[in-house]
Amino acid sequence: MKKLIIIMFLSLFLTGCFNTERQEELDIYTSIYPIEFATRRMYGHNSNVRSIYPDGVDIYEYELTEKQIEDYSVGDLFIFNSLSREKDYVIPMYLNNKNLKIIDAVETIDTTHAFEEIWLNPSNYLKLIANIKEGLLLEVSNHYLRNEIIENYEELRLEVSNISATLRRISQNAESITLLVGTDTFLFLNSFGFNVVSLENVDELSDRVRQEISDMKEDKTLKYIFVEKGFVITEYIENLIDETDIKIAELHTLSGLDEDERNNAETYITLMNKNIDKINMQLFD
Repeated sequence: MKKLIIIMFLSLFLTGCFNTERQEELDIYTSIYPIEFATRRMYGHNSNVRSIYPDGVDIYEYELTEKQIEDYSVGDLFIFNSLSREKDYVIPMYLNNKNLKIIDAVETIDTTHAFEEIWLNPSNYLKLIANIKEGLLLEVSNHYLRNEIIENYEELRLEVSNISATLRRISQNAESITLLVGTDTFLFLNSFGFNVVSLENVDELSDRVRQEISDMKEDKTLKYIFVEKGFVITEYIENLIDETDIKIAELHTLSGLDEDERNNAETYITLMNKNIDKINMQLFD
């Protein structure tokens, strides 16, 4: 009789029937905003999705306390970015809750120039949302909920693919126009056909690039330098501003939202499209 009870228990556990309620309504903690956004889009209606980062904080400086790590450990899932120091939270969270499941959202993703290209580059973001989708499907056995995850994923994949296609289309109309950027963060645009020059390390600029910038100043095609919010203007860029009519245009890095953006229902999609609109200012103003 005792052996029969054990067999029945194992059968329930392995088929997933033993934990149906957990699979239908998951308590999920995520890290950076792009991961939070993708998770909400795919499974937000059937789960409680919260980021470990408060709105408006600098994710590069913000560090979880031991109490926060303990609190976040009570969830069912933690979806994180293993290419950052977030990986240091995984072991203590798991030790606090051995039932906690972990999804590495950036598995198979490599960066070339900057950390932010994990999600700013639509090609990378497509891999990221696919990783999250596969991780969610491992945790959900309900047929209808699995179909919902897949359908939501396909809708999001299409929206991100459209952003990628838009970048390639506008770059084809601007073959002779150079985009000047303040840091290497936006060099990923080169892979979409743009001619992008970073001013992060001015001393390393080649003679050819310096001549190119000089020509742009001469023919007045130098209109904007694209930077991220909070960028500190360097002496070189200050001189360019003084010598020309060039303006500074901020592109959103999407590492997080502030309170106003959250209240105004901004999303990864809307902010990426606003970035594209600003790039268009250099191309078509």
